[in-house]
Amino acid sequence: MRVLLLTFFTFFFFIFEATSQTLPVQKRQAYIIDSIEVTGLKSFNPQTVISYSGLRKGQTIQFPGDQVSSVINKLWNLDLFSDINFYAKNIAEKSITLQIEIEELPTLNEVKINGVKKNKIQSILKETELDKGKKLSESFLTNTKNYILNKFKNEGYLNTKINIRNVEDSTQINTLNLLINIDKGERVKIDEISFIGNKKFKEKTLLSKLKNVKEKRFYRFWKKSKYIPEEYTEDKENLIDFFKEKGYRDARIISDTVIINKNNTLTINFEV
Repeated sequence: MRVLLLTFFTFFFFIFEATSQTLPVQKRQAYIIDSIEVTGLKSFNPQTVISYSGLRKGQTIQFPGDQVSSVINKLWNLDLFSDINFYAKNIAEKSITLQIEIEELPTLNEVKINGVKKNKIQSILKETELDKGKKLSESFLTNTKNYILNKFKNEGYLNTKINIRNVEDSTQINTLNLLINIDKGERVKIDEISFIGNKKFKEKTLLSKLKNVKEKRFYRFWKKSKYIPEEYTEDKENLIDFFKEKGYRDARIISDTVIINKNNTLTINFEV
């Protein structure tokens, strides 16, 4: 019979469960650790996990108390495990056997990226830490997907789609290969920029103050039309600076609207 002391996966909670034998919840009691067992291992050595935990045979531990949750947090923060359970077994008057039940995170073996050029692949691999031996958590894979999406959106590819597929490696235990398919689509261009509420300056003058955000024109070959969020923010500041230089100290952009058109272009409206 064993007693579940604490479990940790996405979050942790405190629970005692037993049938014929229970630990007193209200009264704190000290126990001497008689032995420590580790189960659920695939690639780690039990002694390695015990060493990570900071626990040792002969150590005094109290229940209820913060020591168990502290050990769980220590193991969880290593980013090596996806599930951790902590059990008490063979509970005697002053001694106890602890059992740590863990589920290891899978290890990355190989990554294959499709849909972009070789230099872009190297850049993604470097920036996302997709290295052989990396432990793959759900949060890491989600963050990686979001990073790649934002990378291409910041280059003007607003319709980028990313698919990450896990493939088990049959040659190694608890190891995955990743297949990342990238469809960045066409770069979104700006069809029209308009200024609502402007009665002082020609629209052509205001357009010239937007150094980065340009309407698509067949004759403009030196500056491509593209929408990059960071540059768009910079151009809004350039526009306000222009009004202030002309004496309109209280000038501001009341609102700005970016409309996605059916032909994969954008219409931008500034209300000033």
